[in-house]
Amino acid sequence: MPPKQPSAKAMGKRKAVDTPYLADVGGGFIAPTKRSKATPTNRPSPAPSDASEDPYTALSKPVAKARGKKPTAKVEKKLEWPPYFDELFKIFKALNTVIAFCSSRQHIATTFSVIKKSVEGLLKKPLDLSQVAEIKAIIPDLMRFAYISTAELRVHSDQTSGVSGRGGSNSNRRDVSPDWYTSDAKTWNGNDEGEEKVLVLDFVEAKKTKKPDLQTNGDFPGYALPPSMNPVAVKKLIEKRNERFSQAVNELLLACALSEEEDDAVVLVMKAAKDHLPLDPFGTNSRADGISGENTSDPRPSIEAIVDEILEAEDYRNQVVGRRVFEAKQAQWSELSHPLSKTIIEGLQVSMNVTRFFSHQTAAINALRNNRHVIVSTGTASGKSIIYQVPLLIFLEEDRDSTAIFIFPTKALAQDQKTALEQLLCRVPGLEDVQNIKIVVVDELHYYHGTLGRFGAVQPILLPLDIEVVTQDGSSAGRKDFLVWNPPLIDEMNAKSGRASSYNEACAMFRFLVKRGVKTIIFCKIRKSCELVMKTLRNQLAAEGRQDILEKIRAYRGGYSQADRRAIEKEAFSNKLLGIVATNALELGINIGTLDAVIMLGFPMSLASLRQQAGRAGRRAQGSLAVYVADSLPIDQHYVNNPEEIFDSTMADLVVDLSNEVVLEGHLQCAANEMPVSLDNDEQYFGDPRLFRKVCAERLVKDAEGWHHTHPKYKPRPSAFVPIRGVMEAKYTVLDVTNSGVNGKVAVLEELELSRALFEASAYEGGIFMHQGMTYLVREVSHEDRTARIIQTDVNWTTRPRDFTDIDPVQTMRIRAIRGSPHRAYFGPILIKTVIFGFFKIRSFGIDGGIYRGASILDTVDLDTPPFERQTNGMWIDVPTAVLDLIKRKGMNPAEAIHAAEHAVLNLAPLFAMASAGDVKTECKIAEKEYASKATTRKRPARLIFYDNAGKSSGVAAKAFDHSIEDTECKEGNLVASKAGARLVLRSILDLPIVEDEIQEVDPMTAKAVPETIMEATGVYTAEGVEVEFDECHQT
Repeated sequence: MPPKQPSAKAMGKRKAVDTPYLADVGGGFIAPTKRSKATPTNRPSPAPSDASEDPYTALSKPVAKARGKKPTAKVEKKLEWPPYFDELFKIFKALNTVIAFCSSRQHIATTFSVIKKSVEGLLKKPLDLSQVAEIKAIIPDLMRFAYISTAELRVHSDQTSGVSGRGGSNSNRRDVSPDWYTSDAKTWNGNDEGEEKVLVLDFVEAKKTKKPDLQTNGDFPGYALPPSMNPVAVKKLIEKRNERFSQAVNELLLACALSEEEDDAVVLVMKAAKDHLPLDPFGTNSRADGISGENTSDPRPSIEAIVDEILEAEDYRNQVVGRRVFEAKQAQWSELSHPLSKTIIEGLQVSMNVTRFFSHQTAAINALRNNRHVIVSTGTASGKSIIYQVPLLIFLEEDRDSTAIFIFPTKALAQDQKTALEQLLCRVPGLEDVQNIKIVVVDELHYYHGTLGRFGAVQPILLPLDIEVVTQDGSSAGRKDFLVWNPPLIDEMNAKSGRASSYNEACAMFRFLVKRGVKTIIFCKIRKSCELVMKTLRNQLAAEGRQDILEKIRAYRGGYSQADRRAIEKEAFSNKLLGIVATNALELGINIGTLDAVIMLGFPMSLASLRQQAGRAGRRAQGSLAVYVADSLPIDQHYVNNPEEIFDSTMADLVVDLSNEVVLEGHLQCAANEMPVSLDNDEQYFGDPRLFRKVCAERLVKDAEGWHHTHPKYKPRPSAFVPIRGVMEAKYTVLDVTNSGVNGKVAVLEELELSRALFEASAYEGGIFMHQGMTYLVREVSHEDRTARIIQTDVNWTTRPRDFTDIDPVQTMRIRAIRGSPHRAYFGPILIKTVIFGFFKIRSFGIDGGIYRGASILDTVDLDTPPFERQTNGMWIDVPTAVLDLIKRKGMNPAEAIHAAEHAVLNLAPLFAMASAGDVKTECKIAEKEYASKATTRKRPARLIFYDNAGKSSGVAAKAFDHSIEDTECKEGNLVASKAGARLVLRSILDLPIVEDEIQEVDPMTAKAVPETIMEATGVYTAEGVEVEFDECHQT
């Protein structure tokens, strides 16, 4: 059955936001004027193109087709099998027994050569690849049969790196477990010279941790040591798999019996098996056919046909839970109220092929010619840049001394627009050498929120009174398909098997599209996800022998060198790339050429970002596709259950704080350095006059003539002390020394901020660092020079730091009374100290190259590293001792109560401090620590603490403190939380009544037996002269 299609309603338009002259709100996935519901799925299916490697088309087409016919009667007993299936079942049972034995012993790899030899010993006859492929055709989703790199089977490839494992120094370290032996490895001179490949065979099953409460909310349900299996457990596992195979055969036979075509089950299986023979990267059966791209004249299939192919594939498992189709629309043209000069007309035609204007371009340009401020909110690739470029040319023709300010949120976008403008100026006679170029442009206005938005919200650029809002998009657009994709259950007959990894689903969709010549970008939420996806694609495409595709795929994210980013952008713009794996670094409007499809892996931080990413495809009149692949996080599942909200919800207001004293001081220090500030003449430019005069009087230096100058502590370069994006961090340089012993060459691979380096392995030796989907081993780290030296390796595991972070107040600078309560809130500097004391080796990639669900710990390594410290500002409230004792008496967990209370308060931050998600942070409680079986000496004070995530330059925590007090996410997944406990903590702080007898005690039989991790909070040193502050209406 096709998925239920939501009604096709218009997507909510973006809300206009005040800004001067011209503001581009950005072009997300905005609904065209005409729309229709999803097209029916009973159209003729197009001929598949190179579909044999894809789980959406031909993993088991004939078998799935027969199985798709639901039987009307329940199978009460085993059907009578043809001899073919009896023989195949014998082979399966032998395979099952051998694989189960190998899997129960972690040092034995399930390579086909090992499995084959043992199975032949049991069967007393040869085992052929085709027989295994026939078994996989019957249970395609439960078996993996593919070539992988030999190095990916090794756990201890860093034994000579000088990194100690458990126990401390190398001399005393325990013996490591042996590497897996692979006797059938071959050398493959494909992407990596001299790399060895090996054929492996294994079962795919959900991995469960011993403590489900420690699992996280993502596609990595938690980390656990590989479970040891006793003989009884192995026997049960074998019986369960045998039963599953038998059930699959019964289902197939019954479906064939009920088929109108009277399908022969044996013929179907043998035919399907051809698609399950592993593609040999050594060339015996690898595919080298071309793809639709720049070097072929064959057009790609239409997006409509591709969507039909996905939905009508026999192995499609109803992953699409929401769909909206935006039909193509024709362009709407109109004329300018004031004709352009001949030179401008020629320049536009030569440089940009523009001969007439869309209706929204005309409306905006006419408004600007009439000295009106303009906000434009139209779709992606609707020609918004022309709206400011044309008036600029007009102003320059009238007055060559005209000036302009162009404000872009990222360097890449600024460079992209600068290049386009320079090319245009060169094509307009008389303007080729203009240097001082009467207009202010704020591009991608929706991006200016949080810390960056506060620093951009300064007069006179903001708050013009007369604004022309242009939202009617007159540009042409092709058909747009939007799919909401929820990963299916691993085993539909076993709901406890869990859902497939969203990573693997996104990668499979990506491969499906690029193989059909569909130029695709996949957006990942964080840098590590970007690298994991790129690594997965490398593994899988290499195993399929598709080097022709792999050569046209690149990863793109922050951290890459400027030269690398520019090179990737150039490749994309010149249509040399078929696929890009990126973070939101490419979310904004930088021109990277024409894209046909967008895959969004997990919900980004907002609907605005989701629509912006979706709008990156379809930058021409052809059809385009957007696929949102949902994670298992609550916010993703909310949109899975309510997909219409993606299309119909209105955009959140863009709220900017114009009264932030800390931000205002930074701007004034910088302004005064360029020209002394006058109270009477300059107050019109800096927002609230009262706050402006206060900051000038208290923070700047006044001379005898009444001018205010920059304070000496900001000299000589005030801008260095005012980071508009947040805290300025030290950076670590990552050096690739792989070839240094051969040719002495050392390459600068990346530069990472300290906070990222800590958790991306480049700050500790023995860690695995990832770049362009390739893995590197960190050999040496110098914290003095802030460098990390790495060498390229190839493993199927990554590392995760074992660390803790303490967030503690240093000194009390302000004390504020909580209205109606005897308790107090405190404000002052906060010390954030992170200690990395080791790392885990985590198996991250399965034998099919995909993300390994239920990633397990392969090894534990100890480290001795210095702590990493930084300071910020924050506020805190101590939890009263009385309520802490009450929580313990009622059997509640104090850590759960405090953590939940902290996040409840964080949710109120936007109301008082005009903060965005992530501006204010708290000390999150880690499940592995709070629910550990052993007691800990690291106990945390019973305190609610909040701090500026951007450092001392944002002032958000101070604003929250002034109101005594939107973080929607906990970095630890909110695993440690108690609503009942949080209610007690907050009522106690506010001095609200608490009736102990009405509080339900936690049942000791169900309560978690965990050691205490919370202790009573002690006072923090108070600076001299600090007095308690009261509200005007506060009653003492």
